[in-house]
Amino acid sequence: MSVVASVFDNEAGLDQALRLLNAQGIAGKDIHLMQGGSPQPGVAGAPLVVPPAVFAEGSGGSNLGDSNAAGIALAAASLDEMNITGEAQEYYRSLANQGSAVALIRCDEAQCSTIVDLLRRCGASRADQLA
Repeated sequence: MSVVASVFDNEAGLDQALRLLNAQGIAGKDIHLMQGGSPQPGVAGAPLVVPPAVFAEGSGGSNLGDSNAAGIALAAASLDEMNITGEAQEYYRSLANQGSAVALIRCDEAQCSTIVDLLRRCGASRADQLA
């Protein structure tokens, strides 16, 4: 299995990408989302993490909201689960803390280039195969 990481600066593009990924057969359990929100007291810039993405019947939307106090631990666990470590982990966590939505997609190696193209067509400011 491989991982594609993408960065979205608008929710409409992310929602479109999630619907299309769902239509391509990518299961919600293979999509992890992180997005920054209003920091909680004592938690500097904790990103909200939604592991795994859960699609409402017929939607596919992201449903991201405010961050929570467990955000930092969840972000690390989500990134670890996707085998993203070190500098890459810090990079994507910092993007989420700055308010971008980071979508991590686990997929077969053969699907990676198609998924990267799909994410870019939906407006991802960055989409890369990581592993």
